[in-house]
Amino acid sequence: MKTFKDNEKRTWNVAVNVGTIKRVRDVANVDLLKLGDGDTSLIARLSADPMQLVDVLYALCKPQAEADGVTPDQFAEAMAGDAVEAGLMALLGDLADFFPSGRREVMRKLVGKVQEIGTLLTDKAGAEVDSIDALAVLAKVTEELEASRPRPSISGGSPSSSPASSASTLTP
Repeated sequence: MKTFKDNEKRTWNVAVNVGTIKRVRDVANVDLLKLGDGDTSLIARLSADPMQLVDVLYALCKPQAEADGVTPDQFAEAMAGDAVEAGLMALLGDLADFFPSGRREVMRKLVGKVQEIGTLLTDKAGAEVDSIDALAVLAKVTEELEASRPRPSISGGSPSSSPASSASTLTP
């Protein structure tokens, strides 16, 4: 059994077994066994969709949540940032332990690769952010703002603000 903490500092137990796999399928409409069949798109989906991941985690932790009086909404509201990642890692780690020894080792390697890929993606994104030239971006934004501003008319005023002609002025 693996554990993770939510942003309310509650500790959640993740135990993957036949019963919890069935509950996840029934409650969150996700088949965790696809991962054991080599379907790595499940990891990609859960990594990219925190709402679906939190649904899966809630389904896994549902008996504990109900015993603690934590509603699905309260559970979800306490899941953001590091808690989401910790939940995913607990899920993947315990899911790997669910399988028989031969597939278990493959699953552990897969979990390791997921962590490695996450680290590489974070490093790459950080390098891309570091390479941004803030002054060049500011100059471009300023240029675009200037180009989008309305320009005054050539005559210097609007037609309605011009003085009335003497022909149309009434004199007593």
